[in-house]
Amino acid sequence: MPSLRSPRVAIFAVLLVVALLIAFRAGLLRSVREVNIPGTYIAEADWGSSTLILAPNHTFHQTVQFHGGNIEYLDGTWKTSSNGNGISGNISFLPFLSVTHTDQGRRVDYCFSSITATGFRGMEISADPDYGIAFRK
Repeated sequence: MPSLRSPRVAIFAVLLVVALLIAFRAGLLRSVREVNIPGTYIAEADWGSSTLILAPNHTFHQTVQFHGGNIEYLDGTWKTSSNGNGISGNISFLPFLSVTHTDQGRRVDYCFSSITATGFRGMEISADPDYGIAFRK
C-alpha cells in the first residue's frame, strides 16, 4: 500500500514556501535598516496631505498642504533607536507638523512614531493608525 507521508510532506513544503513568499512580500521578514530610511514619504488625510523628505544626514523637510489651499513648511531632524542589528522600529522627529486627524498639521516640538518595512522596498511611518494615516515611501 502506498504511503501518504510523502505527499503530505510535499504539500507542507509547498505551503511553507508560499507562506514565506507572502511574508517577505508583506515586509514581515525584512528588518528596518537606517540606510533604507531616507527618501520621500507621503501621507494622505481627509483634511489634506503631507510630504516628508528624510535626508541621510538626519535632517528632514516637511510640507503640509491643506484642502483649502494653505501650505505649511518645516525643517527639522530625525533619529532612530538602535538595537545593534538595525533599528528598533521607532523614529522621532524634532520638531514636526503632526498629521493626525486631531492635530491636522499643527506644529509639535517632538513626534515619536513606529516605522516598518513594507513590500520589497517600501517603508511606512505611522501617524494616526485609528484613521489610517501613515507616511508611505
